Amino acid sequence: SLEDEKAYLRELSANLFTIKGEISKELQKLIIEKIHQLSMDFLGEKIDGIPQSLLDKVMASVEHISSYLETVVVELNELDALAINSNVTALEDCAFKIKVNKDLRRGEFKITDGDTLYAKFHS
Repeated sequence: SLEDEKAYLRELSANLFTIKGEISKELQKLIIEKIHQLSMDFLGEKIDGIPQSLLDKVMASVEHISSYLETVVVELNELDALAINSNVTALEDCAFKIKVNKDLRRGEFKITDGDTLYAKFHS
């Protein structure tokens, strides 16, 4: 139904437009986890907290790395790509490009940055 299509597109849009934020959060957690691991390896003890100056540097690095996410390509089928591309105002701030992949069905997608691929297919 038309209402189901609208709900589906809202959900797809919401998921796609949160990619950059989620990657930034995960990257920040990974860096902090590695700092804790390195402190254990080099000092022989775990540090309890991260100094604010170090945290600021981690955040700045994450933001810098996240700026390269503009190379992310999201592949969708023709109808999904058309629906997303028709929402030009939402795409102005997005950190990825939309590409049509005729082999994909409705609701399926591939996300790649050139090196890594994440995909969702229907069984």
